[in-house]
Amino acid sequence: MSRMGKIAAVCALALGAALGGSSAALADVSVTYSGQGTVATGSGPALETEECGTDGEGYLLWVFTATKGTTATITGPWGTALMSQSGNGTFKYVSGYYNLDMLMGTVSAWSDQMDGNPQLVISHGCADAYSS
Repeated sequence: MSRMGKIAAVCALALGAALGGSSAALADVSVTYSGQGTVATGSGPALETEECGTDGEGYLLWVFTATKGTTATITGPWGTALMSQSGNGTFKYVSGYYNLDMLMGTVSAWSDQMDGNPQLVISHGCADAYSS
């Protein structure tokens, strides 16, 4: 093999190792919301836990558990937002209140967690005066 051929082979091996090494860093997890935190009623899903303040503002508190994650985002009708870490691998986000039927299958969360069993739930919330 010529000297140039050896250099090209070494470069190809180095590039392959670099790409192979970075693929592990790109391993992440995402989960799509499927109704956790709601109960079925005759008129559709309802919040399992409703906590309303005196301001009348509707909201949903989303909790994403990704035990080995260091960062997380959530995507829904509001766009994509960074979630706040509130413990080791627990992330939270407060959105406005949305029709619960339209959230299932459309809201998703992502984390840089490498493995495990991520969970996305609505912890609690409050329907605003206009959505009831």
